[in-house]
Amino acid sequence: MRLERIGVRGYRSLRHAALPLSGCTLVVGPNGSGKTSFYRSMQLVADAAEGRLGRRGRNAVHPWAGDRKKDEPNRVAVDLAWDDLAWALVLNEPETSLRPDLLAALVEPRVATAKHSQLLVLTHAHAFANAVAERTEGSRVELSRVAGATVIVGADKEEEREEESA
Repeated sequence: MRLERIGVRGYRSLRHAALPLSGCTLVVGPNGSGKTSFYRSMQLVADAAEGRLGRRGRNAVHPWAGDRKKDEPNRVAVDLAWDDLAWALVLNEPETSLRPDLLAALVEPRVATAKHSQLLVLTHAHAFANAVAERTEGSRVELSRVAGATVIVGADKEEEREEESA
């Protein structure tokens, strides 16, 4: 069983966003596209569960700072949907600690991990994401930024309307 979706509302660059997850999900996008906002939204849930929410530094809550509709509350919501989750491994930008020529060495260990657990990788490196996706039946999700808000490239407009009305 696995984590199926991360839905975030009003947090950092994530005004209304839902990230569908598979057994191996590779999220790619340039700096500022919202990858780390998804990562930190999951950390926010963990911090809340451990009673560390709202403290300064890494645990601080950063609500959506963009335009709001009149009377729209300044609220952060994160929902995680799963079915009997065993465990998942989340890697946020593994390429930041390696020279680009060493990134290929990370592919096979990630493929092996994906065989035994759920894997979520957030990365700038399209070639790395493609290589892992090709070897794992993984899904690849691309993020972008439009008018200050993170969007999932190619997301169905009907899905976005449903998410906004929720």
